[in-house]
Amino acid sequence: MAGSGTKGPVTAAGGVVTKSSPDHSHDVILVFRGGHNDWSLPKGKLDSGESEVDCAVREVTEETGVEVLATTRLDSVHYLLPNGSEKTVHFWLMEVKGIPPHQLETKDPSEVSRVEWIPLDKAISLVTYQSDRNVLKQAKELLT
Repeated sequence: MAGSGTKGPVTAAGGVVTKSSPDHSHDVILVFRGGHNDWSLPKGKLDSGESEVDCAVREVTEETGVEVLATTRLDSVHYLLPNGSEKTVHFWLMEVKGIPPHQLETKDPSEVSRVEWIPLDKAISLVTYQSDRNVLKQAKELLT
């Protein structure tokens, strides 16, 4: 579709990566995308022939540097991109494989400027988009 001037619907997938805190609350990973000037959940577009859950795991690992396991399907979100294309993002609740690292570093610095563990309640207020806020609230209900 490159160069055609029109774009079809975009399908993407991502995740809410969680870890427990010593006080039994939860932290989640958020990414800051300097090019968009936004805090959001890690996500990205499906590759040709890739399943939604495989895409979610791959994209989260690329953007956060953390190997993850998708555990529970969350809601999907739908919105319009600036070019008018429809975008659907499918989300999963995720856990880290092994011991969660304290320091996070993206494998995709061209897309992601910062990667941080954020307390879940703070993350709900920090994310830029209401759709991400809704997904985080759903994750919180499942975790409590």
